[in-house]
Amino acid sequence: MEESTLHIVFTKNQAVLEILSRIEKITSSDCNLLLIGETGVDKQVFDKHTHRTSNRCNYSLIVDLLSVFLFIKFYSGINN
Repeated sequence: MEESTLHIVFTKNQAVLEILSRIEKITSSDCNLLLIGETGVDKQVFDKHTHRTSNRCNYSLIVDLLSVFLFIKFYSGINN
């Protein structure tokens, strides 16, 4: 089984290795990324990993919480 040790993620879990493989494809592009998931699933670990392995690693990481809130509100059907 392959082990990933890129930057801050250390794992032998196949599901996580698949996510890391997808992240590697994304980080070579100039696209934006929105990570969504339940509380406690360590989105911030993947966020930091993605930033550190991207072409933008020398720039500040900006989290746009208003856009995230509006995205969640729109797609979850929350009216208030």
